[in-house]
Amino acid sequence: MKRFWAYLFLSILLIVIGIAIYIAISSRGQATAAIIPTPIALPTSTDTAFPTSTPSPTITPLPTETETLTNTATVTTSATSTSSPTLSTRVFQVTVINPGITLVANQGRVAPNTLTPLPTVNVPKPPPIADLALASTFTGPEGWVRYEDDDPAIEWQGQWHVVDDKTTFRASARHYKYAEDPKATAYLRFLGAGVRVRYVGAVNGGVFEVRLDGRLMRTVDSYYSPKLDKLGAFLTTEVWATHNGFHELQIVNTDRKNFESTGAVTGIDAIEVYRAGIIPTEVPVFTATPTQTPAAASFELIMAPPTIVPTAVELPPANVSVELLIAYDQNGNKVADPNEGVRGISVRLMETGTNRIVASGLTDPSGVVRLAAITNTSLRLISPYLGKYWDVPARSGVQRIVLLIPPVNQPGLIP
Repeated sequence: MKRFWAYLFLSILLIVIGIAIYIAISSRGQATAAIIPTPIALPTSTDTAFPTSTPSPTITPLPTETETLTNTATVTTSATSTSSPTLSTRVFQVTVINPGITLVANQGRVAPNTLTPLPTVNVPKPPPIADLALASTFTGPEGWVRYEDDDPAIEWQGQWHVVDDKTTFRASARHYKYAEDPKATAYLRFLGAGVRVRYVGAVNGGVFEVRLDGRLMRTVDSYYSPKLDKLGAFLTTEVWATHNGFHELQIVNTDRKNFESTGAVTGIDAIEVYRAGIIPTEVPVFTATPTQTPAAASFELIMAPPTIVPTAVELPPANVSVELLIAYDQNGNKVADPNEGVRGISVRLMETGTNRIVASGLTDPSGVVRLAAITNTSLRLISPYLGKYWDVPARSGVQRIVLLIPPVNQPGLIP
């Protein structure tokens, strides 16, 4: 019985010792496991672990910033491409109808438009001066009439003098007016389809201009050689045809003269007008009352072209020289012989685009006139008396032109 308890006690002791050993071994394993993570905090372990966090900086908003800059640049480009000048060059065009206002072609005295052609109508040749009726007494539907220098329809501006003595027996009414005043001008507002001027040719005759509705029709040299007639002559211009209506004729003293003339006198005998058919009703220039309000008939927006037209390259000025020979081909051989030159013919050199006179002169006794100008635009050489012109290019050097007048076209004189 005692052995039984001894064996039991020994067994319990062994179990206790085994448990103790197990606990000791387990505690040593836990201590070892707690020491193992310590090297992770070493610098070497930290350097190794840092690259593993690289993906986080990769997600930084650098691409977003780049994209923001791109958007900003895009906005700037858009603002730059907006064409403000295109908008500023748009034009508003408004057509207005104002009841009671009528505009007519003749708006009064306007600046001359040199050598602008008029519409041509069929105007018959004027009859002899003795067969011309006075405008104040003419009652027929059509025909030639004359306005004498004392007709109240003619307006004389400046200082004009009346000549009424024995030397005027060839004047249409035995009297005429003359002026030496540089500002002397005569106006006639008439109704008709054709007109010409009857003037005085004299040894002291000067140069005057004839304008119709503001257009320069002819520059007249009224010098008349005493070798042909000591008493001078009464001459006429050519007939200028226009539409049937109201017109204004203007005669202007230029204070210029032929080099052989002893003065610059302008003498006017009469103005001859052709009346054609039914007389139109004259409409006043303005007939509206101030209370009337304009009514817009149409409204249109015109846009400027998308591109700017390049400016033309300006050529350097050229020294242009022109020599014109005017000869009367008396023997009909179609050659300008030395004794066939026509002197005293007015010639002028003008700019084609602006009609500005850059040089002028008269043919010399041999029929030659030389004109020169420094310009970079095309020119036109004009002989108003003969109704001829030539285009002259803007190039340096002398350009020679010859004008032969056929014998059948010799200017006639009306004494």
